[in-house]
Amino acid sequence: MRDEGLLVVIKGEHCGKLICRVHFQYGSDNIPIADLAIVHHSGGAKDSLTGEQLELTADDLGSVAKGPSNKALNRDLMTALRTKHRKIRAK
Repeated sequence: MRDEGLLVVIKGEHCGKLICRVHFQYGSDNIPIADLAIVHHSGGAKDSLTGEQLELTADDLGSVAKGPSNKALNRDLMTALRTKHRKIRAK
């Protein structure tokens, strides 16, 4: 749940979609639920957000290995979305 890299959905109707975590919180059963943004990933180019968002548990997610160049290229991809989310949650 604390991984800020590229993740993949491994269960359910969105299986195979690439995502990034925006935020997570604990649900009523003390199970972490992640707010996620679906990402269009293209190797060697900057990733882009599709505009779709999901809420899933950690059991539905797997991590994706990314090379150092992709990590540096997409370092600030989620910054604006995470900042916006923090402001909404702070109210």
